[in-house]
Amino acid sequence: MEKTEKFRMLYTKTGNTLPQDEALLLILLFENLDAISPEKDYFNPLYKLANLPYVFGNSIHTEDLIRYIQCFVDNEIKTEGLTIMSFFYERLNTLRESFIADFLLMMLKGVRIQNVEDYIDFVSDSGIRSGRRLNEYYTPVNINRYMAKLLNVQEGDTIYDCCSGTGSSLLLAAKENTSIISQEINHKMVIQQELAFHLLTNIDYTIIAEDSLMFPECAQRQVDKVISNPPFALRGMRKVSDYVSDIPGEDSIRSSVSDLYFYNLITKAAKDRAVFLAPVGFLFKKDRQSTAFKRKLLECNYIEAIIQLPPRSLFGANIALAIVVIHKHKKDSQILMMNLEKSGCLKNNRVHIDIDEDKISDLVEYVEKRHEKIEVSKVVNCDEIVKNEYNLIPDLYIEHIYEEEIVDLDALLKERKIIIEALQKQYTTVENLITQLKGDE
Repeated sequence: MEKTEKFRMLYTKTGNTLPQDEALLLILLFENLDAISPEKDYFNPLYKLANLPYVFGNSIHTEDLIRYIQCFVDNEIKTEGLTIMSFFYERLNTLRESFIADFLLMMLKGVRIQNVEDYIDFVSDSGIRSGRRLNEYYTPVNINRYMAKLLNVQEGDTIYDCCSGTGSSLLLAAKENTSIISQEINHKMVIQQELAFHLLTNIDYTIIAEDSLMFPECAQRQVDKVISNPPFALRGMRKVSDYVSDIPGEDSIRSSVSDLYFYNLITKAAKDRAVFLAPVGFLFKKDRQSTAFKRKLLECNYIEAIIQLPPRSLFGANIALAIVVIHKHKKDSQILMMNLEKSGCLKNNRVHIDIDEDKISDLVEYVEKRHEKIEVSKVVNCDEIVKNEYNLIPDLYIEHIYEEEIVDLDALLKERKIIIEALQKQYTTVENLITQLKGDE
């Protein structure tokens, strides 16, 4: 117990804000507290933690991390801590230490995963750090909230995400008596989802740990609603199911159109509605495959809204995105085009531009009631989009106010006169210098 208290004290001194890697090293410090002499100057537990493996000549083991979860849980969260321990022990051979460390830090901070919001907070805290390291870009929570609202989930619906990541978009979209189907290829994310869904015992869930482009079973049997933020591109195209690769105008499987495979999968999988994120480039691309796919969406009258987000909407990525809203049972052939940049519903955070949570309901109402507002939104007919060669960029259709700059001609003439006089003065000075130099010769 004395060791535990020492560790808590050291962790508290850092303000509970240690990066994940340093937290692992601090645990290594805990393992070797008996060997540390306060009089030795070569080591300060809060300085250069990276030197610890060299000082003690050993490293952290997965079993140690799991054991610390039991050491550091308070009585209030002891049951949850033991549940997490049991879950980790069952998967001992497949876990990374960094993943367990995230949950250990959560225990140290007294965080509890008792509801969806607790899990979202945990994902936001740990996901951003690992995302930067792994080159993954996590969808900010308020974009997920907005997409979940646009999905209009009803009681009894089944919701599917073909690239579910942490699973947070599904959890935000789920309501009472709904089922969620999560498909994810990243093993770490699958384990994280399993644990989160296990702790949130009221969730009816299915997790498919397979590549959705190779195993699109959900798309083939269809579900009520689909929500997703698929990869914008894949390096090195793997095998793709024929069900996914049947894009009009595409004869062979190529990585350059991998984004279209995901959009095709999402569109096919939904019986009713689908909401997904896509880079703005998809909206105006004119290559044969993109044009053919957009033509198909318009001919089937599937697109309900295109909502453009500003650059820096994702953590660590300066990419302009758009939310595409699919509705297979539309009553008209009109599409709402919307750009959030001048909507007054955004806030500029330090690392990204986010949607104001208090304004999400207002933004949903724009889509539901087809509100039109100059410089923000416009309802357009499919025929107009066809005339523009299937360009889906909202700014092409939204009305803008262009203020003409008033030019003061008298001021310009006066400024011109001053410039000419200054040049003449300089010219005279140069002429005098040349004359003087010639005289000296």
